[in-house]
Amino acid sequence: PDGMFHMVWTTGWWEKGIGYAHSRDLLKWSEQKCIEVMAHEGKAKNCWAPEVFYDEANGQYLIFWASTIPGRFPETEKKGDNNHRIYYVATKDFESFSRAKLLYEHGFNVIDATIVRDGRQYLMFLKDETVHPPQKNIRLATAKAAEGPYSEPSQAITGQYWAEGPTAIKIGDTWFVYFDKYRERSYGVVVSKDLKNWADVSDKLQFPKGSRHGTILQVSNRVLDKLMGKEQAALPNVLIIGDSISIGYFPSVKELLEDKAVVVHNPGNAQHTRFGLDKLDQWLGQSKWDVIHFNHGLHDLKYVDEKGKNVPVEKGRQQVPIDEYEKNLEELVKRLKSTGAALIFASTTPVPDGTGIRVQGDAKKYNVVAERVMKKHGVAVNDLYSFAMLRLGEIQRPKNVHFNDAGSRLLAEQVAVAILSKLE
Repeated sequence: PDGMFHMVWTTGWWEKGIGYAHSRDLLKWSEQKCIEVMAHEGKAKNCWAPEVFYDEANGQYLIFWASTIPGRFPETEKKGDNNHRIYYVATKDFESFSRAKLLYEHGFNVIDATIVRDGRQYLMFLKDETVHPPQKNIRLATAKAAEGPYSEPSQAITGQYWAEGPTAIKIGDTWFVYFDKYRERSYGVVVSKDLKNWADVSDKLQFPKGSRHGTILQVSNRVLDKLMGKEQAALPNVLIIGDSISIGYFPSVKELLEDKAVVVHNPGNAQHTRFGLDKLDQWLGQSKWDVIHFNHGLHDLKYVDEKGKNVPVEKGRQQVPIDEYEKNLEELVKRLKSTGAALIFASTTPVPDGTGIRVQGDAKKYNVVAERVMKKHGVAVNDLYSFAMLRLGEIQRPKNVHFNDAGSRLLAEQVAVAILSKLE
């Protein structure tokens, strides 16, 4: 969702951290770093087969993996050489992480989990790692939320062979689950239309020799062409900076401009102007940006307590008062102009009545200040506020600053038009 490919990996057999790097094109990668996800667990033996899933409903990434903690689940400690359960952390920016929690525990040794969304439910394909009696097969669990709770596992969906490392994709109305037949040194695949009845079609599968523990992911034609070494003209780079409103419309903007620009979003939620000033250099990185479309506002005008926690209006204060908001925007604009990019400020979208932590009408007040700053510095304004107001009842969720899917798509179209006007 932020225009980045995020990769995690096992750093060693007996480590308490996992490796992490990111890339925009799968060719040039950031510096590798170790995320010490289990450093607080003194007895933790390992962190195996981590994966990343974007939890769109909560605007966060989940990183999950398998760990053995001796003594934690004594009832199954003698059924294998390890006694794994699936744990996870959440992050919005791959800089700060929640404390590790248990994600899957149903009384057996489990590794190699992968999560995909299927409409309103979440599917977790996993490996039953039980050794005594031997299982070593792939099963399916479901949940109504990405963080669970997940159901008891299904019966094995793989056959009478040892399988691990599942990865799943739905093509048309059919689910394909690929996996590593590691004892046979080959890949396998099972298919299903209803997630209940599975057919093994491994005999139709062709994979490069030596393939192990792969992951399916969707990429644009442009990324694929670069991976295959095809020559192509460089496209302009566009950076979108913003909060959850922009996170909502970003995928459609990226799609609309796929053949016209490389569009990325700042990692996670850009929040308020103080946060933006602190993170701006990190978001800009070393890239040469042609257009930067940015916004802060909804997190500035919301009400919080002394610790920065959301509270009802009558019990708190605005996170960034309007006079400070103006000063912060001044500084942000100066720093953004130094990049040489064409700048577009997106006006803050409307605040409806009944949100509890924001006051209806404050968005308009903050926009007046923002427009004054932009006019002073010659920065174009994409008036998403006025656009949304004309059809607010149709596109915004009740008593909520966020938009429905149709609303996010309409906003994306306006953003794409504004960006194209600067690229032409």
